Amino acid sequence: MTRPCILRWSPSMDSPLRTTLRIQTPRVAHRRPVRPLCRKPLAGVTVGMLRHQQGAALIVALILLLIMSILGISSVRTTVMEEKMAAASYDRSLAFQAAEAALRAGEAVALAQSTASPKNAAFPNAGLYTNTNTNCVTSPCNAQGLCAQPDPDCTSRWLDPSFGHWVNAPKINDIAGTPQYFIEYLGNTFPCTPGDTTSPASCSHYRITARSNPGQGRANVVLQSIFLTN
Repeated sequence: MTRPCILRWSPSMDSPLRTTLRIQTPRVAHRRPVRPLCRKPLAGVTVGMLRHQQGAALIVALILLLIMSILGISSVRTTVMEEKMAAASYDRSLAFQAAEAALRAGEAVALAQSTASPKNAAFPNAGLYTNTNTNCVTSPCNAQGLCAQPDPDCTSRWLDPSFGHWVNAPKINDIAGTPQYFIEYLGNTFPCTPGDTTSPASCSHYRITARSNPGQGRANVVLQSIFLTN
């Protein structure tokens, strides 16, 4: 930058016609550079790195939001699963109560038949059945759910989907479906005291099978009991 010049003249003492031009340069005050308040460089940080870090806070916030969303969805799914498990457990508990009620009703019928005169009067052939071959010949049952001795060569009745001699037990309030049962007479050659070899083998066994029969899509419980009488 060129500094401005000021021209001044004054008459000479020796010659009035002679003038002297003096070029006077104005003085410029010495200026010190202004230092910034903080010029301490960041260790290991370059201008390129600072440029690349623009918008990093937004990316971190989005990542945190994504993580929180995943945790929230997982918590909701866990809650829904727990509710389904609790509902299934409650439904099974109701089904168990229905099957147990049907089992008690069947035991009452078996007790009545064991004390009837003649014994097992309502059973087909008084409950007796004999099959000497190895072929499956289904023993008879009647409409009251009373069945003669089962053939050991045949599939168990409660596993046979075509078995149609289930009878309804008294319905229980607040429980879907009607529980059912059937009774099989197993014979009269069983020990009266199980596990005692000295006990006379002259007692009768009745096998009662009961199910909750709640309907499609509900928990189904099947229970059995062996009813022993003299």
